[in-house]
Amino acid sequence: MTGDQDRAETETAKQIMASNNSHSILELLAELAIHNVDDLGLFTFHWIRSYYFHQDEKELWSYARCMILEIFKCDLVSVSDEADLNPETLIYQILTPDQLKTIPLFSAIMRLWEGDYVRINTYKNAISKWLTMQRINPVTNKNGSTDELEKYNLHGGRYFIDIAESIVKNNLPDEAINQIVQLEALRGIAKNVGSDSFQQIADCINFIVKKS
Repeated sequence: MTGDQDRAETETAKQIMASNNSHSILELLAELAIHNVDDLGLFTFHWIRSYYFHQDEKELWSYARCMILEIFKCDLVSVSDEADLNPETLIYQILTPDQLKTIPLFSAIMRLWEGDYVRINTYKNAISKWLTMQRINPVTNKNGSTDELEKYNLHGGRYFIDIAESIVKNNLPDEAINQIVQLEALRGIAKNVGSDSFQQIADCINFIVKKS
């Protein structure tokens, strides 16, 4: 992003000090960031989720400045035209082993899409525009068991924990980190979709397990 970063930081600090609803400043920054879904989509979701989890006003400036720094590292794409795709439209194409590197980002934007934010309509428009630009390969269906995933979805348990522990045990640290990020993304998707997607989620999990 071009512009005066120091001025952006100063104006943001002024708004935080003057506003009765300082949280809205973070949502405004998220609105800017989500104009670059590829570079900032995953970060934006976890950044705003982290703040709302802690709700610590003393950390508000730290969060705001952190996002400003990230925004100025990237190019922001204009999103003027409205689009009508939502994440579930492409879920069957995304949930494949070939797309494992994309799944963490997809999981993040899916959860951001379902969030209760003041600026949610703007977020959705940027995400929808990004979805229209994705080039997805045809789906190849597998026939792996979904029993453990269905059991976890109904009753919880150690299903994902056991897989994560196996990944850590059987991989070098860098590869283990990548696989656990992918696994956590699949867990997040599994919590927010219907059971008709479980087959593809299970196929992706099985692919990760076989790599370990």
